[in-house]
Amino acid sequence: MGIDITISTRQGACYAGDVIEGAVHLNVSAKNEEGSSADELVLRLYGVAKTRVMYDTTNMAHNNSNAQSYTHREMLTEKKEFLSYDVQLAAFGGKAASGSHSFPFQVMLPPGLPPSMEENGSQGGSCEIFYGFEARLHRPGMLHFDAKGKAKLTVLSKPHEAGAATPVLVGPATQTVKKFCCFKSGSMSIGFQADHSEVGLNETVGLTVVARNDSSAEVKTMHVEIKQVSTWFARGYKESKTRTVAAVVVPGTQLRASEKGNQRGRSSAVIADTARADLQEQLGAGAGTHYDLLVPGNSLLTLQADLIEVKHTLSVMLKTPHCISSPDVWTPLLVHAGTTSAPDGVSGEGLFVPHSGEAIPFATGLDDEGNVKPVSVPQSAVTMEYTNNISKF
Repeated sequence: MGIDITISTRQGACYAGDVIEGAVHLNVSAKNEEGSSADELVLRLYGVAKTRVMYDTTNMAHNNSNAQSYTHREMLTEKKEFLSYDVQLAAFGGKAASGSHSFPFQVMLPPGLPPSMEENGSQGGSCEIFYGFEARLHRPGMLHFDAKGKAKLTVLSKPHEAGAATPVLVGPATQTVKKFCCFKSGSMSIGFQADHSEVGLNETVGLTVVARNDSSAEVKTMHVEIKQVSTWFARGYKESKTRTVAAVVVPGTQLRASEKGNQRGRSSAVIADTARADLQEQLGAGAGTHYDLLVPGNSLLTLQADLIEVKHTLSVMLKTPHCISSPDVWTPLLVHAGTTSAPDGVSGEGLFVPHSGEAIPFATGLDDEGNVKPVSVPQSAVTMEYTNNISKF
């Protein structure tokens, strides 16, 4: 005896601004013909940002006359429901008849929603943005607990509209090379020009790199990388995870180098100015070496929201032996959903499973002609600021 609630949706994944079609199914089993206690059936759309941060505290333990320190690890959690909107599907007036009942619905999502995401930290913390539907049937009377059912919903970022590529010039930057942090041994210079400042998942960004070594130090390798840094906050603490999502490693022997002997008698400032002018001229002439970096499809999108932010950078770094300084240059990179068509499952039949049984005639999800009435969720229901514009970072 009791009431079971399930929710089915036509789409397993969708875009912000899409209309979600589905149905709430009630299976009522009562011990008599009077039915089971039931009042209002309400469908709630929700969106939640949740973070977990691990942190360590050091305390003192006193044992007789001795005091020993020990480390205690604790998990802090913060949760913000930034989207909540209720739609009443039915009013039973106190009793629901035994049997199976279905209540179809159509809900239009607000357009300005952050995409679903999840990231796990190396220290045990994590962050996520998730969405779903919850159906609740209020059951009046003593010892009658409300019946509930839930269904998850994945919100994707819409495909990016392709625009004209704007090249980005970074550097050239020159750094004095020091051995063991104090002995000067010349300088190194590096710079690059990226094809554009934004890239989609499963797409490539190209860059032309110029480098120059006016020092006696060896350049072991040059690293051309896209880095992803995820940071999340919980109750005043934060945790970060850095991941290299794409990289090209170039042996130092392939880089152009100027012999230090050719620079004798010249000041370090003159050498640095000459190197920068040389590299600027190369970049202006389209010289240098071109590299393409592919952003894998499992990368996170650039995001800045309450509790969670994800940043990406495009960088070039010269790697030298231990205890020898070396230059690096970088620029922010916007990673978006890409310009390709919708992935499988966003539209079409998806997960929708029709439920057999009689639909209760006073379901408020239907109009006078028996058609489902779409409900638009207003943007005011979203209480979290969100942007993927790297100019905000």
